[in-house]
Amino acid sequence: MFKIISLLLISVVSLSTTVYSQDKENNIAEGDSKSSNDLNQAKVPGKAIRQLGPYKLTFYVSKNWKRLRLEILDKKGKRYSIKDTTIKVSVRPSNRKVPFSVTMTRHSPKQQGVFISSHYVGKLKFIDHFDSFIVSTKVTINNRICSVEYKFSK
Repeated sequence: MFKIISLLLISVVSLSTTVYSQDKENNIAEGDSKSSNDLNQAKVPGKAIRQLGPYKLTFYVSKNWKRLRLEILDKKGKRYSIKDTTIKVSVRPSNRKVPFSVTMTRHSPKQQGVFISSHYVGKLKFIDHFDSFIVSTKVTINNRICSVEYKFSK
């Protein structure tokens, strides 16, 4: 009788350990896709309406329209670093005339594999209620003004 109970107990413990380890692996896999690092998140590119200047500024938005990301590239298509720690961006929803300002900041230096000053991230608030929005900014790089305007739509 004691052997039967102990065998049942061992089988239940081993089964629960297997389920726990599978759940843990699934959580790690889900956590990778929901990482706070914007470079790993799914991103949606916008449509460039206007691009002026020698450097290419590219805006992306996360699929849930909560984070805006800016990437700066040089003429050859390589990431280009600038000294600015923040960039002011104006965001105008499609059915509003007055834009609101978003301050984009550099990525944290603690993240590995990120070129710190060539990627900027900003949080979008209340933008998911709109069908589309336009993002525009002007940045001075090496005494040259770069102006860009992007349109995002669902």
